[in-house]
Amino acid sequence: MEEEEMLQDQYIDKLEEIEKYLKEESEKLFKDHLNLEMIVASTYRIKRGTIVKSPCIVLYCSCKGIVPVNDSKFPTHINGVETDVREGFFHLLSNFNEEFCAVSKDQLNPLRMGASIGNGGGQTEGTLGGFVKSNEEVAFITCAHNFYGTNEMETPELPKAPITVVQPSHLQEGSQECGKTVRSVSSFSNINDENITVDATLVKLTERCPEQLFFADLKTARLKNYGFSRATFPRYIGGAPLDLRKIEDRALNMSNKYLKCGTTTGLTMGHLELNLFRGRLRDGRPRESRRDLQNEIYENQLVILGENFSAPGDSGSFVFQVREDYIGRLDCVGMLVGECGKNKRVVTPIIAVLNALNASLIPFP
Repeated sequence: MEEEEMLQDQYIDKLEEIEKYLKEESEKLFKDHLNLEMIVASTYRIKRGTIVKSPCIVLYCSCKGIVPVNDSKFPTHINGVETDVREGFFHLLSNFNEEFCAVSKDQLNPLRMGASIGNGGGQTEGTLGGFVKSNEEVAFITCAHNFYGTNEMETPELPKAPITVVQPSHLQEGSQECGKTVRSVSSFSNINDENITVDATLVKLTERCPEQLFFADLKTARLKNYGFSRATFPRYIGGAPLDLRKIEDRALNMSNKYLKCGTTTGLTMGHLELNLFRGRLRDGRPRESRRDLQNEIYENQLVILGENFSAPGDSGSFVFQVREDYIGRLDCVGMLVGECGKNKRVVTPIIAVLNALNASLIPFP
């Protein structure tokens, strides 16, 4: 009994020593590590899934295994005490409601992926896909057909005059300028060297530029249904996209889950179909009045299978593969452009979109 009491006293003394040190040094730790969310003194460590009774300093971060740009790795020891890195973050209880993140159709500041966007003064609504860099400027990508009609899309070149883009769209209250179009690629007039149809627009940001990548409309119940939680919510840090243009690459990734966040349907998940898609666009005109066949074919697109994966208004949503080796990590694979039957959605490979717009995905903290 005396030995247990001595050990207990030693634990208490060690924890008091840790707490005293953290009171003095926690501000510096937060300043030195942008990924640090919480610091806690603990009586145990988690080692390879096993709880080990040992006083330690727990460093909570939003995403283990990710070191922000220009940051350093978490220390293994602080003031001679071992550290234990875990995932988690602090939030106010008043924010713990059905809408985990801001609503896509509200005015968002900063902007988020999945936000409602539209043509300034027009009657269109699409989705902010993802953020990129082009000519050292921050921009985002969405579908060209969110801003141009069928007749404009069929011309050899789209109009070059910049279009004011608003968020949310004019169909929603509170719409306000967030950027201007700087480059657009028409699905009918531009087929690249890889014979992949690209229907995309690059929008240079003029307002509300983000410093981190967040999705809009992450509802708590849906996160749980898809195997996520508030501690392991979907997180995308940008950087290198996943290239699924080759059949062997698609075959290796068929079993993975694919996620998108759109203005209309929010967060949804589906699976990849192996074969590349080629299809004639149905635009409501009589067949005899259609133009040259080649100008109506969407070439070499990906197909995502998923019930209620998307709906009108979700055009432009980036589609991500959910990493099996790390819950919550996402790799960008494409951009949603349309549908081709019940529970089948058409996605353009993201590499082709980036190449057509001369843009690159931004690595964010």
